Amino acid sequence: MGESAAVARVFPEPTTVAAADWHSIDGDEVARVLESGGHGLTAADAEARRSRYGPNQLEEEPPTPAWVVFVRQFRSPLIFILLVALVVTLALGEYLDASVIAAVLLLNAVIGSTQERKAEGAVRALMQLVVPHARVVRDGRDVEIDSRELVPGDVVLLESGARIPADLRLVGANALQVDESLLTGESVPVTKRVDPASADAQLSDRSCMAYTGATVTAGRGRGVVVATGPNTELGAIAGLMRSESVAATPLQLRMDHFAKIIGIVVGSAALVAFLSGVALGEPTEDMFLVAVALAVSAVPEGLPVAATITLAVGVRRMARRNAIVR
Repeated sequence: MGESAAVARVFPEPTTVAAADWHSIDGDEVARVLESGGHGLTAADAEARRSRYGPNQLEEEPPTPAWVVFVRQFRSPLIFILLVALVVTLALGEYLDASVIAAVLLLNAVIGSTQERKAEGAVRALMQLVVPHARVVRDGRDVEIDSRELVPGDVVLLESGARIPADLRLVGANALQVDESLLTGESVPVTKRVDPASADAQLSDRSCMAYTGATVTAGRGRGVVVATGPNTELGAIAGLMRSESVAATPLQLRMDHFAKIIGIVVGSAALVAFLSGVALGEPTEDMFLVAVALAVSAVPEGLPVAATITLAVGVRRMARRNAIVR
């Protein structure tokens, strides 16, 4: 009674399930704590737990509004230069030049936002594919359910080729081998057992556990669900990734650096031309127009759209060869 009460105090709430040392506890005790017998959960019990723990799925980011994606296409320093050139040409009454620059900016934004929306759609479609079905024991029967319906305490049946649908404490293993490279980076499958591991064992050394996203490469097994959705090890990784800011790619950094160089060179050249003309006695108004014209003519209006189109064509070619890129 004393040992059972101590274990019950360790895992009183569902929020602590993911942090519990399930790998260091005997399989029978895990099943007792989660009230999961050999006949599995009843349908009513599973429904009650689902309302308490939530669905077994990772929280998805809401889709980015189309207007936000469109506006994001104007954040490049080179685009800023073109926007300044557009404003200046409009102020000078050079409507033909202004229309060309505006057309380039609009074309670049449309192509960029279209590609980004397609990429988001492809990623969301892939997220739907990573939600497999799971074989579980419910009401004493072997049934197949959507893995999003799994709850802590469910008894999951594993066989070769199956993807682990939730974090499991194994209670049965027959020549069971699991590919955990997704989590641990191990290049070879790991042989699983049911014996408890030490409390301080690393993730890769917990041979009695099977984690979400891993794949069964051989054998058969039986495990009790101990964590679902964001409480799984994979969910913890997803949470860390969600909290990290998206770093700029090397190409973006080089383009930004190039745009800054262009801005400095163009601004310096225009300033030198303006000061030189004024020093030679030319009217200030005329030299200002000359300096502005020089700056506008030096800006490569076609570079952003050329880079965008080139990348879009490259993405399509890679996609035809079944390569997924961001």
